[in-house]
Amino acid sequence: MPTNNSLWFRPDTLFRLTDSATWSRGMAIFRSGDNVRSLDIELVGKQWLLTGAVQGSRPRPYELVIEVSFLSADAVRSWNSNCSCPVGHQCKHGIALMMEATHRGKNILNNQLLTTNEPLTPGLATLREASKTRMEENARAQAESQLLRWMQDMDRVSGVAPSVTAFDEDKTYLPGYARTTHHRKEQYLYLLSVAHADSAKPQLHLDTMVSYIKTNGDWAKSRILRYPPYQGDPTYDQATPADREALQLIRTMSGTLYNAYNSNFSGTPQGRSGQIMLELAAGTGRLFVNNGQGAPAQPVQ
Repeated sequence: MPTNNSLWFRPDTLFRLTDSATWSRGMAIFRSGDNVRSLDIELVGKQWLLTGAVQGSRPRPYELVIEVSFLSADAVRSWNSNCSCPVGHQCKHGIALMMEATHRGKNILNNQLLTTNEPLTPGLATLREASKTRMEENARAQAESQLLRWMQDMDRVSGVAPSVTAFDEDKTYLPGYARTTHHRKEQYLYLLSVAHADSAKPQLHLDTMVSYIKTNGDWAKSRILRYPPYQGDPTYDQATPADREALQLIRTMSGTLYNAYNSNFSGTPQGRSGQIMLELAAGTGRLFVNNGQGAPAQPVQ
């Protein structure tokens, strides 16, 4: 067993972000020999992307992609896993892969890779590239935001009123080129529709989207939230407490549709938990009927 100095991160910081049942099952998988069949680690921006395979109850190993961020050199701040198993997200196989990473991570980062002869399936390869692209976009957005704050601070120190309030989504900022832009604050939208409307058992379906209010007061074209929100994402960090509670309930709903290959962050409101989830979403003022094209129609109270 490696010493603490050889661990990539402290396991207790991961434990605090996991429910006890999933932790126990994941640790059992990790301790049961060679269940982790492959693991690769890549730095994307300021976060880490883990790709791997873990043997489960089926003949073929389950495939995972995990995004990890750190508070410090050895403390996990957040982790978001996507797995091809039936649970699909933050599962015991994710814990097993994370534990493999903390024990093997330093060796892997020194190019002593734990590899497999099995190629990535198309689904896992697509999910990995999507995660990598999103992480790169987040890193670029954070860098732009930091640069903008620095420029505004310089303007204030020099006594010049800043003329730029936000990066325009279609233009590049040029020093000395004054313009005024509308500050784009993205927010979560919750869109309700009816699934299987023509069947004997129609169900409510809730999609989580991200959009912002344009200068004319209308909502801009919304985009699907394809990954569970996480601390460090600008939209999540500025979200209201009601948003965060609603998102947590969507994540944990037993009827969730989220998995590694159907990656819309969606759910089917059911029972008392579903009622609370809808009440929280309505409390944000951003619960709407889905117009059938992924855009808000009339609001739901």
